Amino acid sequence: MYHFRLFLILFLLSTQGALLADQFEPFSEGGRVGLKNITTNTIAIPPKFEGLGWSDKSFSVVNGVIGALQNERWALVNTEGNRITEHYFNTLVPSSEDNFIASKRDNSSILTNYGLIDSNGKTIINFVFSSMQSHSAGLIVSEKKGAKYLRGFISEKGKSIIPIAYDAISELSKTHLIVSKDGLLAVFDTDGNQLTEFLFEYIEPHGNTYYKIGQYNHQGLLRNTIELVIPPLYKNLVFGEDQVEAIPYTQWDFFKTSNYSATYYFDDINFLDQEAFATSAGRKTGSINYKGEYYSFLPEERLVESNEKVFVTTTRSGRYKAYNSQGKPLFRDSFEEIQLQTNLIFTKNSQADGHSWSIHNLDGKKLNLFNYQYIEKKSASFFQAKRNDKIGLIGKDGKEISPFLYDQLSAFKNERAIALYNNGYGVVNSNGLWIMTPYYDSLSIDNNYLYFRQGTEYGVADLFGKVLYRDQSPFEPLAEAIIKSHEDSSKSIFSMYGEQLLEHSYDSITALSTQLLFIRRNNQSFLFRPSDKYVLKLENDIEHIEPMKADYMPVLKGGQWGFLNSDGRITIANRYEAVGQFSEGLFSVKLIGKWGFVNKNEELIIQPNFDQVSPFDNGLSIVKSDSKWGLINTSGTQVIALNYDSVKRLGSYFVIESNDQVGLADSRGKIIKNPSFDSIKALENNYFLVERNGFYGVINEAGHDVIPTIYKTVKQSGDMFLASKEGEKRTFQLK
Repeated sequence: MYHFRLFLILFLLSTQGALLADQFEPFSEGGRVGLKNITTNTIAIPPKFEGLGWSDKSFSVVNGVIGALQNERWALVNTEGNRITEHYFNTLVPSSEDNFIASKRDNSSILTNYGLIDSNGKTIINFVFSSMQSHSAGLIVSEKKGAKYLRGFISEKGKSIIPIAYDAISELSKTHLIVSKDGLLAVFDTDGNQLTEFLFEYIEPHGNTYYKIGQYNHQGLLRNTIELVIPPLYKNLVFGEDQVEAIPYTQWDFFKTSNYSATYYFDDINFLDQEAFATSAGRKTGSINYKGEYYSFLPEERLVESNEKVFVTTTRSGRYKAYNSQGKPLFRDSFEEIQLQTNLIFTKNSQADGHSWSIHNLDGKKLNLFNYQYIEKKSASFFQAKRNDKIGLIGKDGKEISPFLYDQLSAFKNERAIALYNNGYGVVNSNGLWIMTPYYDSLSIDNNYLYFRQGTEYGVADLFGKVLYRDQSPFEPLAEAIIKSHEDSSKSIFSMYGEQLLEHSYDSITALSTQLLFIRRNNQSFLFRPSDKYVLKLENDIEHIEPMKADYMPVLKGGQWGFLNSDGRITIANRYEAVGQFSEGLFSVKLIGKWGFVNKNEELIIQPNFDQVSPFDNGLSIVKSDSKWGLINTSGTQVIALNYDSVKRLGSYFVIESNDQVGLADSRGKIIKNPSFDSIKALENNYFLVERNGFYGVINEAGHDVIPTIYKTVKQSGDMFLASKEGEKRTFQLK
């Protein structure tokens, strides 16, 4: 009991002492500042200083001393106004242990150095630091090393806790520090122990228990014990009272050689080379390897496009940059525009003369000395560009393959193009060399000939520019011949050299093939082949001839159909209701409303049992009977039974449909996937994209599942795939 009374008395005395401790506040008079004891309502320090308090504009009395400003320099004074130090500090603020962080100008330079003094003005830590910031467990200090300022953490006795080797250090909590190295952050404790790797873009406290972390624009959560609560995979974290809702990015599953390999979480992801992806998360871009490890991270740039070597980004200011698959910049500069081609990069920065476009390879090397006014892709082999207001050609290797002297240039046909130069038209080859000089008023290219007009003269030349024929009247090219029209609308036939091939004129002339003409005169019909002047008079009851397909022409005679060969001779007699096309040794014919096939000897090989048939291709024909479709071979055997609502070719494969579902058969007609999908599309390397209920997957040529049908999109690169679906939204309870 005695001890309790003694404790109570001591407690009351200490409390009374605290309550009776003098309280101070600054006051101003005549432009000067003094100190008033508001406990005794007396003036402790007359108004003689420029300021009282601390250089950070705070005010407190610490251990009976305070900072005083005179002639723009700080000193320590006691509450009676007696100086403890001289006025030689640029800044002066209390530390967490009631010492004082002070700075003063270096005598030999314009730099300011920081140190620590106690309330008696004694130097505890020498003035050797470039900066000093108080923390409850020590001091964050910096030193200039070379061209950089590096930070560390020391005690108020000057003992090193975290070496001065980091880009930045800041307070996270009373027990933890945020340390920055090479743009990434880690958590250290105040004893100097590194608690995480340098992985994070930001670390910030959430309440008193958690730290919100950001890693490559993915958010997560740490407990203040550095236990991972939410992995940094999410687009956003929405905090409630006792739970967190994690909003996901799109989930991308990676499949390699038909096997699942990894999962990534991004807005978008594209294949680069065999070892890398270009990624997009928000407006931030990165390049990663298949393990998800970052080659580069570009927090201020948005992904625009990529190919298998290069990806292109745009900055917030609208400038464009290009990087290789390892995330290394290809150019020192940014550009107004970048166009990414298969093997080339076109860049644009406006120039006063309008020549703003440059050509580079995929390593960023400029490929020629010139810049261009524009560059356009014209084919897989070359580009068209303009330089000094003249048009020329650039090869797929980025080098000029023609002189730049054309005013206009047409599309190429048979490796020839029509060029305008000084108001005249000529013909150039794919190297830009003149085949016909620019002398003509108009030019055209048709099959293997060049047709021209110059003034009142018309003519034809071969593809090497050799003039074959000239005439004062216009003419029409048709099936290796020249057709001239007369005033009475009749027409005559001439060779490409101007020789009249038939003495008569004709009422009508039409082409049945590139070599054969169907001509009519006085109700008589003929076949004519200009190349060898072959003429065949047709029987008068021939009513119609279809253009040639596969060396044969369907012919209507006496109301029945047959086939003519390329010489116009009847090969298949006109005894059928309709005919189709010759294919793989068989003619499709219609008898009594049904289709079958006969051979060249008119032997019925496949009975007319079908409502529709297709030409044979690789030994198989798609056939229909009683509203059902199937496949037959050239012997008429059903390879796929006629049980399907449709059968359609897909390359060398077949899509089979039943009850609004589709499946797949191989090139031999073997069903490799029964109808169970909404759609099937061919991909590269004999893979197929399959769809079911708006979700996609991939099967291979054997019909085996490569990717399950659960994804919203699928991207392919050879035997590798990226498949996307909505990420899983999760709720985490906060204990």
